[in-house]
Amino acid sequence: MKMARRGSMSPRVWWKPGKYLVLQNVSDEHIALHLPTGRQRVDVGQRLLVAPEIAHHPEVQRYVREGKLVILDHE
Repeated sequence: MKMARRGSMSPRVWWKPGKYLVLQNVSDEHIALHLPTGRQRVDVGQRLLVAPEIAHHPEVQRYVREGKLVILDHE
């Protein structure tokens, strides 16, 4: 059986590595986000590593305005 080369099976990176944002749930309730990539649950105190474009999503912006999510830089 022929084995695939190591680099050929790596996932495709669609944003620049090292350019991420962190969403942190600072509320006292779990949050269910309905993002273009699918549904994502962010539990109380949990941090979620996301692409920068997610910060512009209306649902994320609403939770930030309500003080339930904070956006942090990640290097």
